[in-house]
Amino acid sequence: MPEPLPGEHYYRATSVADTYPPLSGATECAVCIIGAGFAGLGTAMSLMERGRCDGDVIVLEAEAVGFGASGRNGGFVFGGFSLGERSLVDAVGLDSARKLYRLTLDAVDLIRRRVERYGIECEAREEGVYRPTGSATSASSIASSASWRTV
Repeated sequence: MPEPLPGEHYYRATSVADTYPPLSGATECAVCIIGAGFAGLGTAMSLMERGRCDGDVIVLEAEAVGFGASGRNGGFVFGGFSLGERSLVDAVGLDSARKLYRLTLDAVDLIRRRVERYGIECEAREEGVYRPTGSATSASSIASSASWRTV
């Protein structure tokens, strides 16, 4: 039987985490964000960038920052949808699929700008994306889907 995985992931094993006191007592705020993963912290950053972080925004996390899935991912950032291009086009039509795909590319650009702007140490690289396939049919599908992604 294989040995269990260690209790800590790579990031926690190689960095020192900030600690924050628990919220105590009644507190009022304009915005309360539940969860300090990618979505919660991204939302907080967006509010900060728009001038809304004047003590009126609180981020609540039951565990530690990045505790859930956000702390256990591979850190890959690229555009697209996991359901695949053909399924997306079938679901929403070509024009909407192109718009949705463009939004994913815009999100990637936002993340890259934030890494640069805030000096986030994350070993960021822009080296492309591998799309392995197990069959000639899958390879053909990947090749044909590239044409509609021109946005």
